[in-house]
Amino acid sequence: MPAVIEIVTVIKAALAVVFDLELDVDVHAASLAGSQESATTSTGRRRLVLGDEVTFHARHLGLH
Repeated sequence: MPAVIEIVTVIKAALAVVFDLELDVDVHAASLAGSQESATTSTGRRRLVLGDEVTFHARHLGLH
């Protein structure tokens, strides 16, 4: 039988601010600096818009 894991994060900020930060690939990569994560967008822009593709590279469990 599958298990369901739910994680809830409470952020004390306006929804628009949080959403805006989520579109910035540098903010995302900085939040995971411990895994040496980097992100490359299909357009070269660092701020995402509808239709962009993002490729993430990171180290997890010692693997790249």
